[in-house]
Amino acid sequence: QEDAIFAVLENETDKRRNKAELRALFYLGAYTGQRMKDCALLQWHSVDLNRRRINVKQFKTGKEATIPIAPQLFDVLTEAWEWKSNIYVLPNISRRYRKKNDKGKDVGSALVNLDVLRVIKAAGISTNQKVPGRKRAVTVYGFHSLRHAFVSFCAERGVPKAVVVSILGADSKIIDKYY
Repeated sequence: QEDAIFAVLENETDKRRNKAELRALFYLGAYTGQRMKDCALLQWHSVDLNRRRINVKQFKTGKEATIPIAPQLFDVLTEAWEWKSNIYVLPNISRRYRKKNDKGKDVGSALVNLDVLRVIKAAGISTNQKVPGRKRAVTVYGFHSLRHAFVSFCAERGVPKAVVVSILGADSKIIDKYY
């Protein structure tokens, strides 16, 4: 599924808003295991391309983590350096993520989430599943799925569980599923 998503993002005939940044957002999610907010609002001062690591303070938990930059992510971040226009790695996505409505309510995370779901659907993956007894379908694939993929990648490559826990910032059931 990750291959199908990246194929959509690499397809030159596919035209969508902020496509290069969306591609970088997906790479950040897949190769860091961080939540969408942490990836969308990642700032350049947290990225050390020379030492190939990212230092984050996670929004949800407040925990700090140092994440090695995989070669695939390094290439994407090097490309992102070329469009650097402010403190954010993803300047347009971060602006969209921080958007508020006329009443001052945060609406940007939902907008970026819609962009993410559109990419996943374009890859031929059904994002929702109907659940008996519920009016609305449940999202089964979304940006958060990249956290699961990250843990799976780490487990397959023999990364110690304690390292994965420190990167994700939580002793999560996600980790226990793969270790």
